[in-house]
Amino acid sequence: MSQRKVRAKKPDRSMGRVTQYASASLWDKVQSAVLEYDKAATAYEERWGRDRLADLASPALRERFYQQIYRMNQAISAVDWREVKHQCAVTLRGYAALETAALEAGHKPLEGRFWDAAMPDGRVLCIAPDHHEAGKVARQRAGENVLVYSVEEVANILATNEAAKAVDIIKGAFPGATVTGSRKAEVYDDEIPF
Repeated sequence: MSQRKVRAKKPDRSMGRVTQYASASLWDKVQSAVLEYDKAATAYEERWGRDRLADLASPALRERFYQQIYRMNQAISAVDWREVKHQCAVTLRGYAALETAALEAGHKPLEGRFWDAAMPDGRVLCIAPDHHEAGKVARQRAGENVLVYSVEEVANILATNEAAKAVDIIKGAFPGATVTGSRKAEVYDDEIPF
């Protein structure tokens, strides 16, 4: 039985380049729509904190918003620029609805509130009331020699730090005592002469 040589099929180049450029053009349009969406979404997040608006919303409104985000992401994955443009606009209306609901419920945009203290090494410690405010403070003070923590982060650090546990005991024994500084404890490993 003789074997016939099968020629490898050459790719169809007649429309390949046109399709390639058309795809690039479509992708550019998708990117442009997403860029405009990102600018507006970032403005909401600057005012309210990352993901905070959804956290403040009712479960029903939050679920509708998440479903809309999913639809927008599906359109982006499909590289359907008209649908992406439409879904981005609908998602931004969702952000506006979240903001309106938050304001009506008595919530307020972030103010960048914090307490600060100079540290012995020259840095400034900023402690914000929650992680959303801490994020805003960190963005506002970017490039400065600061450490930014939320109160919750400080509580977690103090709860797991051995030196802090010793300070807890002292502060419990002496109410109103103030920590004015700290140093590393010296360990003596010599014999006691008696």
